[in-house]
Amino acid sequence: MISALGFTSCQKFNFEDEEVQTSSRTFTFSLYTPSASRASSVADFKKIVVMDIVDGNVKQVIQQASSDNGFGNPSITLDNGTHTLRFIATDAEGTSFNGTTLSQSPLGDTFVQTLTLNTKEAETTQRVVLGRN
Repeated sequence: MISALGFTSCQKFNFEDEEVQTSSRTFTFSLYTPSASRASSVADFKKIVVMDIVDGNVKQVIQQASSDNGFGNPSITLDNGTHTLRFIATDAEGTSFNGTTLSQSPLGDTFVQTLTLNTKEAETTQRVVLGRN
């Protein structure tokens, strides 16, 4: 003998009012230099490094070479929370970055900026003005 049971309910669920929480967001940064600097624009740089620091630890590093598409407008995906981002740009031809050490040969102009970003509140497109190191 086969029996089938059916259940019905009058309860309705409204999902429209619930806010969807994402665990990460992607941010794009437009980098600029002061107009009085020898490097008149970001296009003069050879390498850009963006360090994502959370609770004092380097979480990720993004590097751009001048030949990369989108050079001067790095994008980075960040988990929810507060991040310290360090931007480093240099016009030295022989620049390498290993962990937290920037090496140049020959020496060149280096520009930096540090930005604290709360991913829940910040706009996903940011303008960053680099200062001479």
